[in-house]
Formats: sequence, structure tokens, C-alpha cells
Amino acid sequence: MLVSLAYKHKQRVIGPYTWSSENGHVCRVDDAELLQELFTNPAYKDEFLISPDDELAAIVGDAHTAQMLIVYGRITSVEQLARLSKEEAKALANTVLETVRTVSGWAKTANEFVLVDGGETAVSPPNE
Repeated sequence: MLVSLAYKHKQRVIGPYTWSSENGHVCRVDDAELLQELFTNPAYKDEFLISPDDELAAIVGDAHTAQMLIVYGRITSVEQLARLSKEEAKALANTVLETVRTVSGWAKTANEFVLVDGGETAVSPPNE
């Protein structure tokens, strides 16, 4: 996930990641636990955002919805969204207050993105 620092006048270092003017205050964070920490720990309240340039944000329509998927659905990648089963899509829809049709559409788009971006892939299409 591309994570942006909300306050561009600051520099922030957390673990191996440094948000600074040198990298446009954006880091790719693939650690699911750290993503949860950045978006749920009160110490970081409103300090980090999903970058609008993130692939998951593009698929679901906006950075806020992508952040909800991380926090409430524990979806941290396009590949993970592409692999949702029918039951997982229903559960995610209930969790993030979207329709099953919307979540299934995101999963289908994610699967197409994975296929286009990576060519041949082991990701199977979502169960319809």
C-alpha cells in the first residue's frame, strides 16, 4: 500500500520506513500489522493516509474506502482483494457497509488488474 504522511512539513520514521520530502512523504508499506497500527493507533491519529495513487484506492474509488478495507476488512493488497471468495465478499460488504455487488465488483476489477499487471498469475477469479 502507498501510505502518505498527511503533514508534509514533517518527517516521520517508523521501523524501516521514512516519510520525508525526499520521497514525497509516501512509502510503500506491505506489512499488514504496521498498516493496522498506522491507521488505528491514537498516537498516529490523522497522520497517515492511503495515497490516492495506490492501486487499491484506484480500484475501490477513493483513498478513504481503501483505508476502511485495511482497518475493518484487513484487506491490504489488490491481490488479496482479487482472491475473495463469495463468503468473504459478503462478510467484507457487511463490515464496510457496502453492497455485496459493490465488493464483488471490486474483486473482479482487482482480479483484472492483477492479470494485466502481472501477466499470467496464480490468482483465481472471485467466486460469483
